[in-house]
Amino acid sequence: MRDDESPRSVMNLASQRGDNATHRRSRQNNFDILRFLAALAVIVSHAFPIAYGSTVKQPLEEFSNDQTELGSIAVLVFFAISGYLITQSYVRNPDPIRYLKARIFRIIPGLIVVIVSSVLVGSLITTFSPADYFFHRETVLYTIINLSLTGTRFELPGVFTNNPIGPIFNGSLWSLSPEFKLYICVLFLGIIGYLNRFTVIAVWAAAVLFYLFIQESRQALLLATFMGGAIIYLWHDRIAWKQSYAMISLLVLLISLSTSLFNVLFTIIGSYATIYLAISTRTCFSWVTARGDLSYGMYIYAWPVQQMVVLYLGDAATWYSVLLTSLPVILVLAWFSWNYVELTAIRFSQRQISDPLERSSTRSR
Repeated sequence: MRDDESPRSVMNLASQRGDNATHRRSRQNNFDILRFLAALAVIVSHAFPIAYGSTVKQPLEEFSNDQTELGSIAVLVFFAISGYLITQSYVRNPDPIRYLKARIFRIIPGLIVVIVSSVLVGSLITTFSPADYFFHRETVLYTIINLSLTGTRFELPGVFTNNPIGPIFNGSLWSLSPEFKLYICVLFLGIIGYLNRFTVIAVWAAAVLFYLFIQESRQALLLATFMGGAIIYLWHDRIAWKQSYAMISLLVLLISLSTSLFNVLFTIIGSYATIYLAISTRTCFSWVTARGDLSYGMYIYAWPVQQMVVLYLGDAATWYSVLLTSLPVILVLAWFSWNYVELTAIRFSQRQISDPLERSSTRSR
């Protein structure tokens, strides 16, 4: 993207429609590849605690004085993209029913399959009898709470109890509930007529102040980052989209790793850099993910696959052995999830609704 390229033309490029019949397209943006890399970063990051336990420190944790680690930054990237695209979706098509259906069709089908398959796989390796396992309170709560997105349950009875990280069957699911609640927040602001520049800035500022002065809450940080992405979209026609500014933003973030301000700065500066990279046509890698968006499947299947690897490797498990052994399996599962679950749901939703975000298959994680 040229430094003098108009923001409006950039946004038009960022929202180009792909081939609705096959979803195998080459859009001129980098949203899918950024999500793919973020999902991969989560997998790399999770390999450390899954292999060694929760007390192990990852390299970036040491470097940043415990501010963050690779997986946490990846989640912030997801939320910045999500804030941008979800706000774009509602603003462009402010129909509450269509908006809600689009969100449900995109996130719920894949979640149903991973939850059901998790419970079934758990039944094969649990120390409980089949009857005790399936009717156990934890199994019921794991299924209902995770599927309803009202919260997160991590454990299945008698499963992974001796693994270093403990009996956490799928630690990645924690971010889905707050993300879906933010979808509802956008819907609510849209319905009451307050999905505008100044309301979104006010919510962002409140979340940042809460994080800085009341409690370093992960929920507040996710809210601020999501709203940072929303701010970028709502102010896109007044933002200077320059490569030099994006590079300066990344440099400031790198320097802030040695201070205590990285997370707060990421909510807006990181959001700008993320969206710049996503919409930039100067360097476009859309061809990498032209045949499908694997990021969601990678994200939701990676943790249980890595836990299974540790279960069978035992004391021989290292972060790199867990990563290298699990990654091919994760990619295969993600491919099946995209082609036979997510894409099927998207196609069905397109017969029911008309949503530019879904038609271009630009999904938030």
